[in-house]
Amino acid sequence: MVQERSITVVFGGKVRLGCTGYTFIFSYIFSYIAWLKHVPGKDVMYIGGINPEYENTWFSPSFKEEKFTITTNNEESTGYLQIDNVAFEDAAVHYCARDTNCEY
Repeated sequence: MVQERSITVVFGGKVRLGCTGYTFIFSYIFSYIAWLKHVPGKDVMYIGGINPEYENTWFSPSFKEEKFTITTNNEESTGYLQIDNVAFEDAAVHYCARDTNCEY
C-alpha cells in the first residue's frame, strides 16, 4: 500500500487521504481496506474499513460516520479516507492497511 507522505490542512476544512494498493487487494472478496490513526506516544486506533467489492463501510464507535468517509476507486485500486471539519485532535499519522477481517 502506498500513501502520501504528509498533508497540511486548515482547521475546519476537509482532507482526503489516498492509499493505492495492489490490484488483488481490491478485487479479492475477503480483502478489506482498513484505516488507522496513530498519535505519537499513544496506541494506534482503528478508524474503520471498507469492502471494495460491495463498498460497505463500518466504523469504530470512537469515530463518527458524519465526520469520516471511507471510499474506494476500484479501477485505480485506491482507497480514500475523508475527514470533514478537521480539528486539532485529527492531527496524527493515518495509515491504510489490508484487513482480512471486517470486525474491530
